[in-house]
Amino acid sequence: MPCPAFSKTLFLKILKSLAAFTLLLLLSTTALHAVPEALLRLDPGGHTAMVSKLLITSDGRLVTASYDKTIRIWNPKNGREERKILGQLGPGYEGMIFAIALSPDGKLLASGGFINSGSNERIRIHDFHSGELLQILKGHEVIVADLAFSPDGRWLASGSGNETVRLWKRSGKRFTKGPVLQGHENHVYAVRLFEDGGRLRVVSASLDHTVRLWDVDSLEELHESFQSLPMFPWMDITVTPLIEHPSKIEHKKQNGEMPPLDD
Repeated sequence: MPCPAFSKTLFLKILKSLAAFTLLLLLSTTALHAVPEALLRLDPGGHTAMVSKLLITSDGRLVTASYDKTIRIWNPKNGREERKILGQLGPGYEGMIFAIALSPDGKLLASGGFINSGSNERIRIHDFHSGELLQILKGHEVIVADLAFSPDGRWLASGSGNETVRLWKRSGKRFTKGPVLQGHENHVYAVRLFEDGGRLRVVSASLDHTVRLWDVDSLEELHESFQSLPMFPWMDITVTPLIEHPSKIEHKKQNGEMPPLDD
C-alpha cells in the first residue's frame, strides 16, 4: 500500500535531522580530541610545595615563589595573600619556579626555573601589578637557577645549570639577548649585578666552588676566580688562593716580600 504524502514528508524530515545530528556528533568528537589535555588544580589559598625564593617590594609587600608553580603576593601586616601570578602549568617538574627578580621600578617581575620549551629553558616576564605575561626569554639550555636586575633596571642577569651567566638588555617592557659569560665549570646557582665606581659588574657563584667577577661593558673577567669551600666540607682538601689583593701586590713592589705573621 503506498504511503500517504504527509508520511513521506515526515520521513524525509526525520532522515535529515538524523543526518545533521550525526554530522554534529562527528565534528564535536574531532574537536574534543584536538583540545590539549586540561590540568585541573585547586587553589588552597597558599603554597602547596617548597617555597624557593622570596623578596620584599618597596611598599613592604612579600613576594614568594614556589615549586608549586605559583608566585604569591602577601600583606605582612595581616598575613593574607593579596593576589597570585600563575606560572607555566605542566606535568611533573615542568613549571617549577626556582628564581624571581623584581625590577627596581617595581614594574616587571622575572621568573625562571624548570620552565621549558623543547631544548630551551625560559624566563617569564610579567607585569608585576596586573600579572600579565609580557614576554618569554629563551636562551638557556637547562634550568634557570637565579635572576637579578641591575640597580638601574636596564639589565637582567640569569644563572643556569649550563654553567653560564646570560645578560638581557631591557628597553621599556621588552628584553633582548645580551652577552653570555662563560668560565664556570658547573651549575651557576647565584648571580648579582652591582655598580663599582660607575662601572656595572656581574658576580656569580657556582657549584665548581668559585665566585667569578665580570665587567659588563668590556665583558672582561676581572679575576680568574675566588676559590671557596667544597660542596662537601668533610672532604680532605687543601684550599689555595688563586689571587692576591691588589694592595698586597703593590706592597711587594715597593717593599719586597711581607714577613710571616708569626715572626
